[in-house]
Amino acid sequence: MLDVLPDGSTIVIWSDLRDNLTNDLYAQRITSDGISLWSSGGRRIVDCAPGRIATATGVFEDDSGGCFVVLEDGRVDINGDITMLRLGPDGSAVAGWESGRSVSSTSSRESLPRIVPTGGSETLVFYIRPSGTYAQRFDRSGSGLWEPGGRLVWPLRGHAFKGVVSDSMDGAILVGLTLTGSTDGRLDLVATRVDSDGGAIWGASGVPVSTAPGDQQNPSLAPDGSGGAFVVWEDQRAGPPEVDIYAQHINADGTLGGTVTAIAVTAVSGARRDGCARVEWSTTESAGTSFDVQRSDDGSPWVSVSQQFPDGLGRVRWSECGLSSAQRIAYRLAWDTPTGPRFSTPFTLLAEVPMTWSLQVVNPVTDRAAVEFSLPVRAQVRLEVFDIAGRRVATPASGLREAGQYRLDWEPRDAAGQPLASGAYVLRLTAGEETQVQRMILAR
Repeated sequence: MLDVLPDGSTIVIWSDLRDNLTNDLYAQRITSDGISLWSSGGRRIVDCAPGRIATATGVFEDDSGGCFVVLEDGRVDINGDITMLRLGPDGSAVAGWESGRSVSSTSSRESLPRIVPTGGSETLVFYIRPSGTYAQRFDRSGSGLWEPGGRLVWPLRGHAFKGVVSDSMDGAILVGLTLTGSTDGRLDLVATRVDSDGGAIWGASGVPVSTAPGDQQNPSLAPDGSGGAFVVWEDQRAGPPEVDIYAQHINADGTLGGTVTAIAVTAVSGARRDGCARVEWSTTESAGTSFDVQRSDDGSPWVSVSQQFPDGLGRVRWSECGLSSAQRIAYRLAWDTPTGPRFSTPFTLLAEVPMTWSLQVVNPVTDRAAVEFSLPVRAQVRLEVFDIAGRRVATPASGLREAGQYRLDWEPRDAAGQPLASGAYVLRLTAGEETQVQRMILAR
């Protein structure tokens, strides 16, 4: 499987028999210009015992430059659990996530996990149990926001959950196959829509999409951008062995058919340099529609920064300066519709990559030290503080950092948490094979 993250990179995950003929999972992260970021040949992310199997079904970004991977996991329970991995920027497991964490683990079979990004910075994970379709809502730190085990969002028995797509708001539209209510004993197509709390907008049983004679199978979904969806499926109403392709439009209120007047928005370009950013979107609207430009710094809540109108060609352009030193600044457009607000896909601008290594500190330091450093390439970083006798007294920062400019607001304390005494200290930044040194004067 593969998924594209908001920064334009792609996560590719595959089953691999290179080690002892077991179905391990390997992954690779590839930049938009085709550069592989992780180990040559991929990084192993799941180690399966003989006869066991795990399948990756979705990926979404975290708040630290890494990502989460959702698994249909048969490593422990052959019935299958739903597990979530968290990988750092280098593809290794984040501390505390080495074996993954359970999204849902019961004695019954759990399967077909699917992810749906919401209009904000959260993600819905859907999966099925014998009693119906369940969901859990996660933030970008990996915390589940609903009760453990998730919420039952489609309690209809006798149906098979087959797919889900965003409703372009903060919920989702699900499609499934069912024998319930079928007049000919064959599979019919049904759908339901859930809101941001998992509540059923179209009723507990959903709405029928097709009750034609014969089986309807293998449905696929696409959002219509206006709270509804398009559904395409294989249909045997003409009688086997003939299989035709049919489609239907489901409106935001669950009715079928009708025309779509949704606004299409696509980010076409963006750049970030010298504390400034610019983004351009292409829309299907003329100058009469107002768009709200929104920004998020390093996964912070979205804030409105401007109201803009498209030009005569449907283009919306926005630029601003005086930005923070955040590694990831994302922009999106928001606009109102009769059925509620809509949001474009976030467009992420990474921090400008510096040309040289550097380390700076603002002297004298009183209560807190403002330490800035820049990395022209990704590197393992270690920032250490030494007293005038050469003894290391603190390590304010360590770990893998992407290329970019960083600012650290550090309270001068030693390794035991005690305040450092006034005097002269040396800051040493080690990044790969590079070393930068600066003097720090602490005057309390």
